[in-house]
Formats: sequence, structure tokens, C-alpha cells
Amino acid sequence: MRGIGITEAIKEAVEESLAADRAQNSEPVEALRRKLQPLRDEMKAYGKSDAKIDKQFYDTLWEEEGM
Repeated sequence: MRGIGITEAIKEAVEESLAADRAQNSEPVEALRRKLQPLRDEMKAYGKSDAKIDKQFYDTLWEEEGM
């Protein structure tokens, strides 16, 4: 026994468990981030559009003008 109360022991155990989960889950996230980076770079190269995205825009896409 380390001479700490049960509340502190539970708190430490939960913090250790969360830290282990974060470490384990960060690898797939980082791998996905690296895998998607070329796509993100390509999209960024296109720049932003000046298109107005509104109801009329979507109606035009779906050929529902005048609705």
C-alpha cells in the first residue's frame, strides 16, 4: 500500500487508464493524418471558391429551380 486514500487511488488509476488509451489511439489517428495529407495539400492548392452556396445553388444541382 502506498499510503494514499481510496479516492486518490481511483483518480490515479483513471488518469493512468486514460493516458494509456490516448497513447494507443493516437497512432491510428496520426497514421490517418499522414495518409490524408497529400489529399489535403491537393485540395488546398485549388484555393477557395467565390461561389455563393445557398438554396438556389442546391436547387440548381438537383434541378429543382422555382421550388
